Amino acid sequence: MPNTTATRRRIPRHAVVLDEGAYVEFSHPKSGVKCRLPLSDLSHAGLSFYGEPAEMPAVESGASLPGASLRIRECTIQGDLVVMHVTPRDDSRILCGALLYPATDNDLLKLKAVLAGMEAVQTH
Repeated sequence: MPNTTATRRRIPRHAVVLDEGAYVEFSHPKSGVKCRLPLSDLSHAGLSFYGEPAEMPAVESGASLPGASLRIRECTIQGDLVVMHVTPRDDSRILCGALLYPATDNDLLKLKAVLAGMEAVQTH
């Protein structure tokens, strides 16, 4: 029987293959320390990333992370993030989900192109 768990998510997220060099960079909202963490998934509306608790002491639900950079292979996308959840995992890492607001129209076009490529790979 399929899992029918309710979710608020209306836009599908696409898993990011870790060996593609996909990560998100931002400054901690309180300390200002730069952080680079691996992406887990990406959609037109947001993303998820992993980190160790020591890497993200000031990241909490509702936190604003302005001036973030996403790097997926050779593509860099600038934007602001708003953390929607910070979820501890069984492997001691933390999974963060965030909304993504691309900085410019060009960043939005790059995001759409990356997602189109991910969707094309998943349908073949």
